Amino acid sequence: MPILVSAFQVRAFQFTGFQEAGGAAGGGDILWFWYEMIARARAKRAIADKKKRKPEREDLPEPLVEPAYAVMRFVLAAPKPLPTTFLKRLLPVQKPLIDEATELAEFKQLMAFVQSLPRRMAKLTRQYRTVELSLPAHERPNLIALQDRLSPVIARFLAGQVPKIAHQIEQLKARFWKADLSDDEIDALDAVIAGIDFTGWAILAGDVEPVLAEATKDGAHEALRAVGFDTTTDAYDAVNQDALDYAEDRAAEMVGMKRGAKGKLRPNPRAEYQITESTRDDIRSLVGDALKEGWSTDTLAKALMDSNAFSAERAQLIARTEVIRASNQGTLQGFQASGVVLKKEWTTFDPCPICEENEEQGPIDLDEDFASGDDAPPAHPNCKCALVGLTALDTTETETEQ
Repeated sequence: MPILVSAFQVRAFQFTGFQEAGGAAGGGDILWFWYEMIARARAKRAIADKKKRKPEREDLPEPLVEPAYAVMRFVLAAPKPLPTTFLKRLLPVQKPLIDEATELAEFKQLMAFVQSLPRRMAKLTRQYRTVELSLPAHERPNLIALQDRLSPVIARFLAGQVPKIAHQIEQLKARFWKADLSDDEIDALDAVIAGIDFTGWAILAGDVEPVLAEATKDGAHEALRAVGFDTTTDAYDAVNQDALDYAEDRAAEMVGMKRGAKGKLRPNPRAEYQITESTRDDIRSLVGDALKEGWSTDTLAKALMDSNAFSAERAQLIARTEVIRASNQGTLQGFQASGVVLKKEWTTFDPCPICEENEEQGPIDLDEDFASGDDAPPAHPNCKCALVGLTALDTTETETEQ
């Protein structure tokens, strides 16, 4: 049965919301949106029923009014100004509701959001102060410039590896692939793919390392600035060295290598997020076709060059992901070096199930891993999530300066 709501009550609630939220950090805009939603639903209902409604009393569809008021009450009760991370989660939920606000199917996202409001309120009112960087990694101009610098380096390297990979596959074919092995083709293909030697890719580590070092420093410096440190503090020296160490290790790891005692690169089968192993996976189907159909080395090389594995688009994806990874590692290093950041939290911008689970954890210790097994974003290629720090509410600027 429709719920009767006074139009005056709606307007009074909306007006009070503006006064209490003060328009701070978008609070007034949120309240205005929900007020408009109620007005739209009222108008659509009137048209659908072909009846004239009195201005002072209107009936709203039950699925709309309760979520609408729940969000409005939440905005009024939340600390001001509202955190930007909260606003970024709310605004995408609002967007699909604008045109078809009275359709039940449109309320799936909304209801999920409303059900999460108690948890979100607890997060906003907890005994921590949120430390957010000025912009997340995927929006910072410095990091975008580093991505643009790294992407063509990786693209040129990948393109140069195509003839070498094709030649290796031709040699491996003679060892493992025979016409009478139809029952064991999968095993033979596995042997060919596993036999590809990527140790020559170690040369890429030297080109990638300085870019990752800059990205890591950028994230660390942003984190220290966010908690009030100036550039003269010892913490900056500490994070600068940590950034160099991370960049050296990660540049080796991404090509399946690690640094030995004397800094020499050697294979690392346990390296995480290797672009070498993902390349094996990407070309598996293509190599299978080449072996079954008897392609020449030149034909295979052309097909590899046209594939995603060696494309400029993949180079850009790798560059973007690695720069964001380095920056977020720097952010974590900055939080740790500050001495005042007590917890960390995962914040999503374009959420997927993996990242939403990380965000649902809420605050965790700085040395703890999130549900995905990562200590900081990204959890996957092209992930746009950010790391947020949490300090005690009574942390003062004097303490951070010390």
